[in-house]
Amino acid sequence: MSTAPTLSPATCEPADAARLEELHRRVQTGEQVPLDHIASLTRSSDPVVRGLAKRLLSHVLVAQARRSAAQLLWEACDDLDYRVPQVLREAADHADALGRDSLYELHLRAGEAAARRGDIVQALVQLLNAASTDMRHGAQRVNEPACVRRMMGLYESAAGKAASKLDVHPAARRVRRSPASSRLRLAHVTCQLVDGGHAPSRSLEMQLKFADRERFDLVLFVTEALAPHVEHTGQTFASPPSSQRAPRRIAEFERDLGVPVVLPRHRRSCLTAAAELHAEMVRRRIDVAFFHGSLATPSDWLLCAWQAAPWQFDQGFGVPLHCPAVDYQFFEFEPTMQKLAFWCRERGIPYGPTSGGHDGTDVELAAPFARDELAIPANHVVLGTIGNHLPTRMSAAFCRTVARVLRANAETTFLAVGPGDFSAQRAVFGDLCDGARPRVRFPGSSSEPARFTKTFDVFLNPYPGGGGFVIGDAMAARKPVVCMQVGESSPALAGAGWVGAEHLVTPPTDEAYAARLERLVRDPAERARLGTSLRRRYEQVFEPRRWVTSMTDRIWELVTAQARS
Repeated sequence: MSTAPTLSPATCEPADAARLEELHRRVQTGEQVPLDHIASLTRSSDPVVRGLAKRLLSHVLVAQARRSAAQLLWEACDDLDYRVPQVLREAADHADALGRDSLYELHLRAGEAAARRGDIVQALVQLLNAASTDMRHGAQRVNEPACVRRMMGLYESAAGKAASKLDVHPAARRVRRSPASSRLRLAHVTCQLVDGGHAPSRSLEMQLKFADRERFDLVLFVTEALAPHVEHTGQTFASPPSSQRAPRRIAEFERDLGVPVVLPRHRRSCLTAAAELHAEMVRRRIDVAFFHGSLATPSDWLLCAWQAAPWQFDQGFGVPLHCPAVDYQFFEFEPTMQKLAFWCRERGIPYGPTSGGHDGTDVELAAPFARDELAIPANHVVLGTIGNHLPTRMSAAFCRTVARVLRANAETTFLAVGPGDFSAQRAVFGDLCDGARPRVRFPGSSSEPARFTKTFDVFLNPYPGGGGFVIGDAMAARKPVVCMQVGESSPALAGAGWVGAEHLVTPPTDEAYAARLERLVRDPAERARLGTSLRRRYEQVFEPRRWVTSMTDRIWELVTAQARS
């Protein structure tokens, strides 16, 4: 629903104008308003009220029609057992009219229907669609135990059928493949690599950079789970293969770190890719597989479910893999673990938090942009945020809150750095995006995100989702971070885990967020104090070598103890 036009008291009947504004507010908040309440104002004696009431009524009728059409398409998919790709695409295109979670549910039902038909590839494609859709929109459903159980069940069924079909044999559990006198052979397994500021790739780079080379030989397997595959009809989210997106990282891993990078040669489906990599782990005599996947990476899930290595671990970065074939499940933060480790307890799988890690070297060495490079007045306080999913993370409430502070403080500029369509955010910020030097800007993707981080005076973590790893960059750069935990999604918990409870905005309300931000805008000393405090937490909690050593020690202790027994 569009914003309400301003009704001038000089040209409108005050009582009718007040009623219209109240109805518009109720419609905007999602309340079901009886049509006759709006229709009565289309007969107002005031022509302005009359015209705007007709506009509001037309919007409500269009929204109702979209909901009805979306419901019919959903029912058509059910009748057709989700077999007709065109109808499924049409239902997906209109699913948002039925609510935020409807697209996730549509894809998951399509996956369950495919599994019942024995179409394993399509079941896995729809699992990828469901999880990736939810993760791009704040990771709400993949953070709910009931949904995790449902997706795990579908994955387990598909993996079992696929193993029989492809004649894949599991590794002998807890039996070394490499000679007992040699180093353990550990394979890191990730779904994709990306050059630049891609958080999972940066996390993996830290683990290779600070690896224990005295006890482990390393190989990196890239499953390309998110890349296009020939047989993946209906895959709604696909990214180019890592050979195109990460040539620099692949070269540096192999040349500078001495870590071979293995990618699948075949791109028919996630089944064939996983089977190929499974065989390659046997050939390379891999002892330990350390997964960095999630519920949105079917190739990784298959490898783990098929017992690709005698010992298996999952890092749990953001959304965990949630595969019960692991020997140990890491969780990024304690609150995430408490909520999602239910299946570990049920199946007797040990687990624990990693407490996070971050290498801020790039940020520390980066030079900020000069204000004139960005056409920002020298006296402005620069507010900023960075992320790959900002259009779905920057909620209307967040934008309204920031806009309010910007309007109250003329010498401020806000930068939202990242890819995507920001039309919804622009609509909320309105005229703040206009002019020769707009005070709200969307520069798009950047190859130099660290320079933007250093340029910000205050880093804003959007809500209710927000980010995680980029908060670490801001903390490393001694920047004050405004962060508020709204809900218990993985991004919300991650933000709280990075800054710590003592630095969170409380209570978690728009007003409290605005008050914290306004104080930082107006008080340079408070900016310096908060930035210093967050840097101290960064050094105490997120030192990368200590983080990697902690995980490596747990892997070594579990493997060697079980190998002896």
